[in-house]
Amino acid sequence: MAFAAEMQHAPDDRFVADLARATDVQLTFVSVIARNLFLFTLSGASGEVDCRAALERLRQDARVRAVDIDERRQHH
Repeated sequence: MAFAAEMQHAPDDRFVADLARATDVQLTFVSVIARNLFLFTLSGASGEVDCRAALERLRQDARVRAVDIDERRQHH
C-alpha cells in the first residue's frame, strides 16, 4: 500500500487504526517495502468472501494512493 502523503517510516498505529475503521477493514502492518510503500495483512468486513470490496474501499479513501494484492504471498 502507498499513501497519498509521502511517509519515510511506517505509519503510526493511530493512522492505521483510523484508516481501517473508516474503510471497514482489518489492517496489520508487516513491513516497509520501500519509501512510501508498505506491506499489510488485510481482512475485509465479516461475511466478505474475498478482499475485492475491501481493496476498493481502501482505494476510495483519499489517504491511500495505491493498494494491491501481493500475488506472491499466500495465507497458510
